[in-house]
Amino acid sequence: MKKYITILLLFSSWAMAQDMLVISQNRFVQFSPTVQYWSYDEAKDFTQVSFPVYAYLPLNNNTSINLRTGQANVSGSSITNLAGMTDTQLGVSYHYQDWNTVFTMGLNLPSGKRQLTLDEYMTSYLMSYNYFNLQIPNFGQGLNLAPGVNWAYELNEKIILGAAASFQLKGGFKPIDGMEDDYQPGNEITASAGMDYNFSETQILSTDVVYTTYGSDKYADNEIFASGDKIIVNLFYQQFMDFNHFSIHFRYRSKAKNDIAVAGEMVTESEKSIPDQFELIGRFRQRLTQEFHLGYLAQYRHFLGTSTLYSVNLAGLGIEPEYRISPRMLLTSRIRVNIGGYSNGKSMTGFMFTAGMRYNF
Repeated sequence: MKKYITILLLFSSWAMAQDMLVISQNRFVQFSPTVQYWSYDEAKDFTQVSFPVYAYLPLNNNTSINLRTGQANVSGSSITNLAGMTDTQLGVSYHYQDWNTVFTMGLNLPSGKRQLTLDEYMTSYLMSYNYFNLQIPNFGQGLNLAPGVNWAYELNEKIILGAAASFQLKGGFKPIDGMEDDYQPGNEITASAGMDYNFSETQILSTDVVYTTYGSDKYADNEIFASGDKIIVNLFYQQFMDFNHFSIHFRYRSKAKNDIAVAGEMVTESEKSIPDQFELIGRFRQRLTQEFHLGYLAQYRHFLGTSTLYSVNLAGLGIEPEYRISPRMLLTSRIRVNIGGYSNGKSMTGFMFTAGMRYNF
């Protein structure tokens, strides 16, 4: 069963509940106050101060629920300040052990800030850029429902196969103040497949491919935008060394051309507007004492140029200290620095600091 845990972690039908597919009996609540600062495009900069909250509660050996919400404040020299609550995301997981299958249901409750002014909306749009990798990349959307199923199969002692499928049913909402009709995002269908290969009891290589297709976004019953299909490829290697842990993760993300409404007709972009992304992350977590662990992180990200965006290179370093005060309480922190820039020569610099707490109850 330990082997099944690894593969099930790879195939989440609801991204916000990805780490909760295995029905652990360890109930907890986690607070992660975070400050992220970015300087970009010469004189432009902004800061996000966020307060994410996450809770996990097992109901029995097969069923669990989890909840995520938060609050954020964004301010900067060249943007309109924006502050408010985020949507509340509720997830339920049921593990059917006879089939090595996990059924999930995700629910996005529209508790976040919506109906923004146009200037506030431009700030929100900036937050969503993958370059910045913000702790809270958006505030509020509509009521979303996301059922999914995840399956794993032990082919032999070394190989575990897995597959997953999910559907996101998205409700309409008004992202900008003054809109007469709801903006209706297109529904999403995601399918994934992958494999774990166990070199030994302490060395595991995992790989998966995730494919997502999108329906058309509508406003006043008219199609106005259709996102291109997305593919993500992951390679993940990890090794356990006594109480220490090493991992390296490669990720490739690509989206096809979008369709945009022009004179009432949906027209495919002549060139891609969403950049392909490559990411390489290395981590080493070391136990210094029974209570204190220290993590080290190195990261490289590359975004290809598009018809509207310059290519971007970013390199990052970080440390992640953890201190266990008691069997129930863990203090967590994270410090990261990112340095890079655009292909036109303009620089980009980021800083992140998190000081959080996880309480088991």
